[in-house]
Amino acid sequence: MNKKSQLSPKNYIIQKVQQLPTQICLASTSSYEESKNGLETMIIVKQMPSGKYIIFTYMLDVYCLGVKNTSYHFAFDDDDFKKLMASKEEAGQSFRQVSEKFVTNFVFGALDYAEDLGFAPHKDFALTKYGLDEDLVDDTINDIVFGKEGRPYYISGPYDNPQHIINKLNKNVGEGNFDVLVLAQDDFLEGGLYYDDEDKDDDDDEEFDDYEEVDDNENQKKIDKK
Repeated sequence: MNKKSQLSPKNYIIQKVQQLPTQICLASTSSYEESKNGLETMIIVKQMPSGKYIIFTYMLDVYCLGVKNTSYHFAFDDDDFKKLMASKEEAGQSFRQVSEKFVTNFVFGALDYAEDLGFAPHKDFALTKYGLDEDLVDDTINDIVFGKEGRPYYISGPYDNPQHIINKLNKNVGEGNFDVLVLAQDDFLEGGLYYDDEDKDDDDDEEFDDYEEVDDNENQKKIDKK
């Protein structure tokens, strides 16, 4: 009896994920304007023929390092997804529904900004990039504000080598042309997020339909007024 070969999660993503429909896209921001704390998270959920999901997460340091972390969860069901989102909300994150184009522009925009400063994306982006449709990138990528007040701003993370990063900024940007904040371990939440009371959200809804959907046109209206 011939057994049907089954792809590993990694090979499934490489070979098939771009053919799958996108179920929902979530983001910690819905604005192209300057980030409040420099860290934004983008999530894309793809649906498999079985009805289960592949969930791609991209943690972006939009002030400096670009794609700082990224991961995927394979063959999650509805309950798995709810638990995943609940854990993120418990860690101080909140999300709203956005378009796939919004997420794609944000991720590749952060990637480009960081590469200009000399920083490569997280190593796992070599796989999670398959969750993105690069053809969706358009001119609005140029409207997203990266950096803080027009300059790179490095905020250290719990797993960073701050001196290595500062040395690279000195080399590629020039001493005095960027800002730095080195944080103590007590300043971080579980998962490495910088704690900021103002960014917490009391909404505990986790169903797809319960995320407020944001229209990309609202960002375009703000840009047109400038």
